[in-house]
Amino acid sequence: MTPKPNEPVLLGRLEPVGGGDPIPLVKPKLLVGRHPSCDICLPFKNVSARHCELIYEQGYWTVRDLNSTNGTKVNGQRVREQRVYPGDELSIAKHRYRLFYAPSPVTGHDADTHSIYEDITRESLMQRAGLIKIDPNRLAKPSPRRRPVRLTPPPPSDEPYGPDETPPLPGAPPGPVSDEELLRLIQDETEQGRKED
Repeated sequence: MTPKPNEPVLLGRLEPVGGGDPIPLVKPKLLVGRHPSCDICLPFKNVSARHCELIYEQGYWTVRDLNSTNGTKVNGQRVREQRVYPGDELSIAKHRYRLFYAPSPVTGHDADTHSIYEDITRESLMQRAGLIKIDPNRLAKPSPRRRPVRLTPPPPSDEPYGPDETPPLPGAPPGPVSDEELLRLIQDETEQGRKED
């Protein structure tokens, strides 16, 4: 069915979960929020004035949160930016919608490859299978790579040691060593190795 000249092209619809009027998606970029100037105005107190954007690119819809107070979720997972597939549930604050549209993938090998790569690397297989949930706001930054610590062997000694005995560490007091003393000696040795690097 061909749209009339002044009739907007329908790129999909948001259907409220639990019933209500569907919201047509008529532009490739839609601002969603509480403010009346938004393309999709949701006049609820818990929706931010400029809550999120819906962007239609490469034949798929993507949602981008605009630092909203109550967040944006896709299938129950809070997101900053994520592709939304047909039938996925989109939550804007506490208001849930199901997104319906017919994807139209971009033709061209590079676009398809890039899109597939993006989808595969966005989440781990465990996340995609729903076995683990990771809050993207609490991801730890990788710690800087530490240099290996060089431990120096004890100096050769003239004292004979039996098969079940170990020689004392350098600087260790003679006789049995407690766990606390052993830990302190290892830490001292580690610090000395760092200073030498």
